[in-house]
Formats: sequence, C-alpha cells, structure tokens
Amino acid sequence: MLPTTNKTRIEGGPIGGALMGGIGLVMTGLGAMSVYFVVREHPEPHGSWVSFVFVLIGAWLLYASWSMYRQRARIGQLTLRLADLQPRAGGRLRGLIEFDRAPIDHEYELLLICERHYSRGKNQHTDRLWEKELRIAPASNRIAFEFHPSADAPVSESPGNGACEWHLVLKSASIQTPVYFKIVLYPAVEADRQDVVVSIGEGGDTPRPSDIPPHIAVLERGMNRLRIDFSPWRNAHAAGVLLLVGTCFAGIAGFLFSQDGGAVLLMGCIFGPVSVAALYFGLRFLWQPCSVEIEHGKLKVRHAHLFGAADDGCTTAEIDRLFATVGYSTARTGFEQAYYKLNVVTRQGRRIDVGNGIPSSWVAESLLAQMHEVVGDSARVVPLENVAKNVKLLAATASKEA
Repeated sequence: MLPTTNKTRIEGGPIGGALMGGIGLVMTGLGAMSVYFVVREHPEPHGSWVSFVFVLIGAWLLYASWSMYRQRARIGQLTLRLADLQPRAGGRLRGLIEFDRAPIDHEYELLLICERHYSRGKNQHTDRLWEKELRIAPASNRIAFEFHPSADAPVSESPGNGACEWHLVLKSASIQTPVYFKIVLYPAVEADRQDVVVSIGEGGDTPRPSDIPPHIAVLERGMNRLRIDFSPWRNAHAAGVLLLVGTCFAGIAGFLFSQDGGAVLLMGCIFGPVSVAALYFGLRFLWQPCSVEIEHGKLKVRHAHLFGAADDGCTTAEIDRLFATVGYSTARTGFEQAYYKLNVVTRQGRRIDVGNGIPSSWVAESLLAQMHEVVGDSARVVPLENVAKNVKLLAATASKEA
C-alpha cells in the first residue's frame, strides 16, 4: 500500500532538530540536578561522574539542535517542486529546488536515496537500498534536476517498521546538516521500463565536472596508466568515534578495577577488553594510506596502517567486475552518512579491496569510471544505484572465496 501522494510543494529541512533540542534540554536538566544532589549527599568526587556524562550528552544535543536552526536562518527555506506528482520506477524524476534567497555555494550535492528503517525496542537499524548522486550548479535561485530510478528499484510503502522511504537529500559546503525532502515513488509501468542512465538537469542547471576532492584521493593519469593515492586521514571520523569510546570504556574499566566486589571486577573485565579493541581499531582507522596503481596490464594495491601493511593485485585481464558497496555508515545529526568501498572481483571469484572510506557515491562512481577506462571493456562496472544488489554480489563473492 502506497503512502499519501506527493504534494505540489514540499518544504525541506533537517530531520529531528526540535526533538534533538528537547531531549538535550531534558538530559542537561536531569543530569545537572543529579550532579547537585549526588555531590550534596556524597562529597567524594567519584560519586557524580556518571551524572556528569548526562550533562555532556545533553549539552551536545543542544548544540547540534542550535546548529540546525542557525543553518536554517543562514540558507533560508528550501522548497521542492516535482514536475510529475507521481514519479515511477523506470521513469523520470524531475523537479526544482527553490531557494527563498540567493544560494551561497557554487555547487550542491543532491542525492536520491531509498532506505528501509527497522526498530525493535531500543535497537534501530537502517539499510540503504538505492542511491544516486548528482553534483549541480544553481541557476538564479533554483536547482533543476533529473533522476532515472531503475525499473527494479523498490517503491514507497506506507509508514511503519521496515517500510521503504524515498528522500531527496541536499548537501553542500555551507549545509552542515543535510536537508531532506520526503517523496513517494510509484511502481514501474511496463512502458517505462528502461536501462539505468545518468541524466542531468535542463537549462543552465547542469552538473559541473568536478575534480576528486584531495582530502579523499589524488589521481595521476597517464597513457594507459592510473594511480590513486587515497588520503590516509579519510577515516578520521570513524577513528575519532572509536578512540572516544575506547577512552571512555578504559576510564570506566579503571574505575571498576579500583573498587571492591566480585560483580564490579567482573564488569571491569568486560569493559577492559572492549576498550582495548576500540582503541586498537581506532588507531588503525586513524591513519590508513592506500595506493592503487594500474599500469602495464597489472593492478597493484597497497593498504597500510599504524600496525603494518599489505599488498594485493592481479592482472587487468583477470578483472571481471568493478563495483561499490557501503563499507560502513554513521548517524550524523539525523543523517545516515554512508562511506563507500570499491571492489574488484576477478574471474576466479577473488575480491580485491581497491579503496574505502569514501564519503560520496559520486566520488566512488567517478573513481570506478577512471579505473574502467584504463582496465578496458573486458571488465564491467556494476552501477552503484541498487546498493542492495551490490551487497548481495559481495556476499556471493565472499561465499565463493570461503
């Protein structure tokens, strides 16, 4: 059953700003009260540290909420107008995003994504099923766009646990918190079924050819030669999270080991190894240089980290497929930021990691296209749009390797 049809005008905004601010206010207030009463009853310093954690979390949520509203005041209201109020899988999805004031940036990233959200008690999980990204320069106070969802793309479902939802997501250098526009995608009509193609907006609103951002990778291109040097700091966000968790858990473990009692020591034995694992992987993610070189009919890959390095590769004649998958994702102020991983599969079924930690599907597809030009038509590029299919392809390859 499909949800309500698309509106003529859809206003966009960050997800969860007011809710985040409300929760932050409550947590800060309760945490401050707890600290006050705990310190009054137990003056020793170790009695209030748990309550103080709630104050810090609440303060961070308040700051994130304030950042969302400050962004809204800076960029103004954004409105989506669809050319067809019933866009279908296998057809065209065209429209305009209108600014109520002059756009600040010269280029914007516009994603069309489909996600399935699961919730069971306190556990929440999101699967990204379909994605396509355009990079578009604004004309006047608007951005024109055109997507071609594949005919086999999942369609919108009524809200509920595990339902498919489609969004247009706008990002740029000045948009710290992505702006969401929820839309409804209808099932394909047989006459609309077609191959996936990459299309652009009309008029002056065309995606501009952009260089690969140097904070992700640096390319050297020659005659039948390609070298990609990925930034060693591209996974710094994930590393920071792991190091923060590891440090906090190490502090908790140290506090528990300083107390008396078997149950307390048992909890310390749990927090201790977890903190060590988090710190280890955090340090591995912190500095991860990776180089990919294709030359003289050979693919050479070198991965390094603080604890060592590993080489891999094959001949270009052995390469069967190149494709991207979501390596991992992080929830950042209401947005599920995906980081992509590039894969090469040989004709013998062996998988080679040729890059990871890429925060943009557009960059991931651009890098795959560069590799394909050098490797040649003997290999094929699997489109990134249908993320779920690429995950299944990766799982099938892993089972063959096993």
